Amino acid sequence: MSKLKAVLDRIMSCLERNNSPVAILLRDGLDDEQIDSIDGTSLPYQLPNEIRDFFRWRNGIDEKHPDFSLENQKFLNDWVPLSLEDAAAYIGHESEDYFSDNNVQDSWFIDSRNMLPIFTDFFGEVYLCIKIEGDQLGPIFRIQNDESGEFELAYPDVYTMLLLESVKANMIIFDDSGIPTWT
Repeated sequence: MSKLKAVLDRIMSCLERNNSPVAILLRDGLDDEQIDSIDGTSLPYQLPNEIRDFFRWRNGIDEKHPDFSLENQKFLNDWVPLSLEDAAAYIGHESEDYFSDNNVQDSWFIDSRNMLPIFTDFFGEVYLCIKIEGDQLGPIFRIQNDESGEFELAYPDVYTMLLLESVKANMIIFDDSGIPTWT
């Protein structure tokens, strides 16, 4: 089991234990054949194994579920996980708009062709995109999806992002000795 999958499973356990409404809204994960059908046709790169694990674990939010609402889709704080299909569609749509913007494309640390959005805010105005570096995962960038085109380095990697957002969401608490515990 990958380190990423272990953290995702811990997060899911916390969501279920605390009766978080998002727990029932998370769609089942994809199998390898489903991932390959998207990976091979809609993405400009092959997904690294850890990202494949992410989409095997769960594949976004079920917006057709009867309990769906904007408030119920919070996964970690205000972040909503994207499905692989939505991420691929975003890349296809945005590659001609935002990602081809010179201020992003010409940046020395962002190669827009290697960015995969994995989380968004409620309204699709901000994306957390992971940089794909061959078969390795790079840092996560926060990208504003508007005319401002703002982007910034948000986290060094997806594992750190999940842990820090779990702390902010009070899923991980620390005792007086500084020992962390999952709630």
